[in-house]
Amino acid sequence: MIAKERTIPLKLQKLEALLRRLPHQHAKRDSIAEKLYRLKAGYRGEREIDYPLSFLPEDTYWILHDLRLFDGSHYFQIDTLVISQRFALILEVKNFKGVLVLEESFQQMIRIIDEKKEGFPNPVFQLERQKNQLKKWFAFHHIAPIPIEGLVVISRPQTILQSTPNHPHIHTMIHAEKIPFIVREMSQLHSKKKWSKNQVYEAIKLTLNEHAPLDIDILEQEEILPIELIKGVQCPFCDELSMKRGWGRWDCLLCYKTSKTAHYAALNDYKLLISHTISNQQARNFLCIESPIVTRKLLLTSPAREGTNRHRIYHLT
Repeated sequence: MIAKERTIPLKLQKLEALLRRLPHQHAKRDSIAEKLYRLKAGYRGEREIDYPLSFLPEDTYWILHDLRLFDGSHYFQIDTLVISQRFALILEVKNFKGVLVLEESFQQMIRIIDEKKEGFPNPVFQLERQKNQLKKWFAFHHIAPIPIEGLVVISRPQTILQSTPNHPHIHTMIHAEKIPFIVREMSQLHSKKKWSKNQVYEAIKLTLNEHAPLDIDILEQEEILPIELIKGVQCPFCDELSMKRGWGRWDCLLCYKTSKTAHYAALNDYKLLISHTISNQQARNFLCIESPIVTRKLLLTSPAREGTNRHRIYHLT
């Protein structure tokens, strides 16, 4: 059963919004596009495990995606957590392509593409750290101990996995399609139930309540000022920031299509890039509207607002 759905990473959404708002000649546009490409590839890789996970019995396994928890000392992230009454399983998803070699002497992973070798930290070490942190998190919240397993899941079926002979981590890194079979083996290994179903539900409820998504200031991270962004409303048809407010609608000056709701996406960009709150004046400036009355009507759809008249602040959701 899916207890927490997989969602589009917030940083990915922020980079998409930033790329929409950067001039084509901006010096950092290419580097941001590259970061966005890598994030999208990672997200696609994470989604690749959804199909094999769907073969797990829904009344036995509970699946939580995209977790960020605090263990009392550090925050840690888990791509996917599978919980049962017998054990918990952390899945760390990697979207590598080429040939991956687990090397024992120096405990690193080597990727080979077109005869070029590139070294990476052994992902099993990251997985072991996550297992220890989850164990600490359970103890921190007075949750009864339960065996914690972990797998590094390679999402691309074309990726070739190799290791030096007798490598201790040889069975920890698998292709995604093996997940149901490995989980079945783990269930046989952990034959005794450690939690009641009520304990499972309590653990899931606490996990959801304690989940703390990372909300970074993408402009600060990329060292870009708000003044460098292109203002305006994007046309949902030609994707250009070329819409002008007309009589009860938005008119595109390039493709001549119209929309009544195009400002929703623009306000979402503002929320992702600048702030979760906005004033009438700030909205006029960002949407390129002159009339405060028209702007107020557009912002009235905001479910939460505070202050009165010209001091009113709207909360973007």
